[in-house]
Amino acid sequence: MQTVGKQFKDNNNNFDVKFLSKQKTLLLNFFTQLIIGAKFALHSILEETMNKIAKFFIKFLLIIAVGAAAGYVLTALLENHGFSDGFDKSNLFSTTTLITVVVCVAGYGIYALNKLGKSDGSSGSSSSRFGKTSSGESKEAYFSARLITKEELRKNKDFHFCYFNDLPKIKFDGIPLRAERVGNKTEINMQKPIHTLVIGTTGSGKTTMLVDPTIQILGNTGNHPSMVISDPKGELYAHECQKLRNWGYDVQCINLRQPSESSRVNPIEPAFLSFQRAHNLVKEVRVFKGPLDKKFTKVAGATYGEEWYVFEDVAYPDKQSLKRQLLTKKQELINSANEDIQDIALTLSPTTGNDPIWSSGARDFIRAIMMAMLEDSLNPELGMTKEKFNLYNVSKIAGYRDVGDDSMRTLKDYFAGRDEMSECVKLANTVIATAKATAQGIMTHVSQAMNLFDQGIGALTSATDLDFSQFSDRPTALFIIIPDETNTRNALANIYITQLYKALIAKANENKKEITLPRHVYFLLDEFGNLPKIEKMKNFITAGRSRGIFLMLVVQDYTQLYSVYGEQDAATIKNNCNIHIYIGTKDQKTREEFSKNIGEITLEMKNTSSSKSKSPSQDGKSSSSTNTSTSTNLVNVPLISANELDHLKHDEVVINSYGFYSIRSTFVRTYENPDYKFVDMPVEHIIPTPFDEAGLYYDIKKRNSIVLKDDGDDDDDFDFDFSKFKRS
Repeated sequence: MQTVGKQFKDNNNNFDVKFLSKQKTLLLNFFTQLIIGAKFALHSILEETMNKIAKFFIKFLLIIAVGAAAGYVLTALLENHGFSDGFDKSNLFSTTTLITVVVCVAGYGIYALNKLGKSDGSSGSSSSRFGKTSSGESKEAYFSARLITKEELRKNKDFHFCYFNDLPKIKFDGIPLRAERVGNKTEINMQKPIHTLVIGTTGSGKTTMLVDPTIQILGNTGNHPSMVISDPKGELYAHECQKLRNWGYDVQCINLRQPSESSRVNPIEPAFLSFQRAHNLVKEVRVFKGPLDKKFTKVAGATYGEEWYVFEDVAYPDKQSLKRQLLTKKQELINSANEDIQDIALTLSPTTGNDPIWSSGARDFIRAIMMAMLEDSLNPELGMTKEKFNLYNVSKIAGYRDVGDDSMRTLKDYFAGRDEMSECVKLANTVIATAKATAQGIMTHVSQAMNLFDQGIGALTSATDLDFSQFSDRPTALFIIIPDETNTRNALANIYITQLYKALIAKANENKKEITLPRHVYFLLDEFGNLPKIEKMKNFITAGRSRGIFLMLVVQDYTQLYSVYGEQDAATIKNNCNIHIYIGTKDQKTREEFSKNIGEITLEMKNTSSSKSKSPSQDGKSSSSTNTSTSTNLVNVPLISANELDHLKHDEVVINSYGFYSIRSTFVRTYENPDYKFVDMPVEHIIPTPFDEAGLYYDIKKRNSIVLKDDGDDDDDFDFDFSKFKRS
């Protein structure tokens, strides 16, 4: 090599340029073909069906190949001052080549990490243009939205990627963002649990695309969250019942279409139990003698003597402190009973129309009847038991009319003979003590509110087979079948949803450390917009998330939500649903609003204009010239227009999630996905529980005859008969 170098110098740097140019041409062609081949290979490898390991090794080998080629050239030029006639292996294994390969690999690693950090799918990563102010400060000129890619859905941990068949191994549950069939597998993406609003008009496939797959995905996860599912047609229960049971779920059904095939739930029973407990708290007190047992909570600053008392695992040093606690607890329980009654009355007779006096009066009268029945339960002689405290009797009492001019004589007597301070008397007097025409108008509304309680619904609401408080203790799926051909029984569905939600909130509040449920509970409410207004939905949606209760609300469009809940409450519901899933709707306002929330992209539009002008020349003839000018404007256009939302593909949805870019996703319909195997329900005959009307009927005429003959002291004050204490 020294000879070659000496000859190079002696010839006054007269290097064989032709030879070098030929080598450079060959080398350039080599690298061109290498890059083209690498690009083709890389593109092929990045196909969706290739696994991550193959991608990594191919990329790694390509980087090494490029680094080795570059190192070979550098070694030949810098160390050997040119290329030899043949392939020199020593150049390939030189120190320069090795360093070049390492630098290429390291550089690609830094590039990949930087790209991963900028392309995580969160909206904090922007495609933006920067400009400078007059003071030289750099400012973002505009922001362009974009869609999350499938690669990000597979890699970003916020989107929890897995295959459907691997769900039982995963200790995670959340809102499905994607359920796409790729090859012979179903790829699933889930986001952390959050309230979700689904937009899908009638016939859009929302049940088979989203609701049904969500049940299968959540039910198949290792966490087995509980679910409450509104089922307008009953098909979800038929499809999923046996499969959920095979996965270890306790599956229950409230069937408002066929009450004889339903689990029974008395919606006013919790009020009865709270009221009865309030008047029997002394029976829960235990009396102890001797030193204080450390397993009980002490009263701060108290000194304990020989005898002390325990209530709800708290030790009280004397009767006076115990009595204060019992009085407070009694009032809490009575308030809880009254609140339950008020919620039910409000659901049965919601405020409607411009003149709310009729619905308000009907609501007060229904409340008055239930509160009067509770008062009657304190006198065993009247026979108002837990079994008779049901909505069927409420409807019978409300509809009772006497023959003759004074048709409300028996109802008036029912509220007579009570304490003048009784709340039920005050409420009833707003109707029975008012003008006859007004009373008749209010009672007409009462009859309309209670007309759903026939014998079938009477049987369904006469007793309770379900314990709502246990939904978070074990995997439970409750299907509420709501007839879609009539809305007569929708109010009862609302009552059950409200009571279950309240029971779960109370259960979560018992966990003093975390104030959350041990198991997530999802409310999947299909046709939510067709249900009557749930008066406390605004409170539920704001309080539920932190307690492990999540809502998926399916509406036909935003307009439907506004028409049921009004502008203010509908806005609260929308804003607290951090995921909005668009399937399809014909409502233009909804499409435009959804398109706007997805965001815009900024395009550079170039406009070229030309004009011709004539000017005289030296020879006296005119000559023409063309002037051309080009201007560039920035134009904002929707990333997905409202018109495009009206033309989504068969299994396509668009998802807008708070804090992330939007997703153009795919949900394969249940009947097109072999992973969604339906298990037929066994053909079984369910023996119905007949409604014992005679045994459950509460005769208010008989009650009136007993009460109005009794002129004695009806005082039911909490007298604290300490002889009722349990001795320990």
